[in-house]
Amino acid sequence: MIKTIKNNFSKKGFLISRNFFDKKLLKEIQETIFNVSLKFIDSDLKPKIKNIHDIKFHKALHELRKKNPKDFGAVFDSINNSVVLPKFVTQKKLTNLVSKLTNLPISLISYNGSKIRMDCSQDEKNILTWHQDRSYYYQNEDGNIGLVCWIPLTDVSKTKGALVLCENSHESGWVKPKYIKKNNRSPQFLVPDNLIKKYKKKICTLKERDLLVFKKTMIHRSGINTSNLFRYSLQIRF
Repeated sequence: MIKTIKNNFSKKGFLISRNFFDKKLLKEIQETIFNVSLKFIDSDLKPKIKNIHDIKFHKALHELRKKNPKDFGAVFDSINNSVVLPKFVTQKKLTNLVSKLTNLPISLISYNGSKIRMDCSQDEKNILTWHQDRSYYYQNEDGNIGLVCWIPLTDVSKTKGALVLCENSHESGWVKPKYIKKNNRSPQFLVPDNLIKKYKKKICTLKERDLLVFKKTMIHRSGINTSNLFRYSLQIRF
């Protein structure tokens, strides 16, 4: 079974594992996001909000982001420094899979760039277009060994900004990018358009508990969240 998984991963450059994560561990992350956010939310909706899936929660959080960006930033920082996060990132099931896919023992595996993202609707300032994570994270001498684990913390549909991959694009290796920095936008290392056209696109719609893994040389881009909900996800680079 694992041999087939490794062969498919080597060929395609990515894999999607459904219902990979334990419900209890995922719930701890969701509750952390919810409880930290409630500390900063000042809205008439607050007493009625039930959980992270509640539409009223997302509405109140959008309101916080608009009216008090500093507090919204504090939510982001607090969540990403929570003691719950390392526990999730280093869980045995995940690190064992990474070990098998990289052919490395656990003792030689490290991680960096682990971050919970909170992507609001219609936000294009922090959206990355076609790129390779290898251009942003240099910790691996060989980008083909480095992996990205992209984890939906709530369901991610196409309208919610599902990630888009260029299938088999890892075979091109690292592509020298074009650096672009515009005012009030995240810096970007872009892959040339003529290369993008060569590949079939894969829209990765995911459910909470699913796992998407791809190589650091996989060309991909963020989807645009056109829903009225936040897209919560966790990215880990091994």
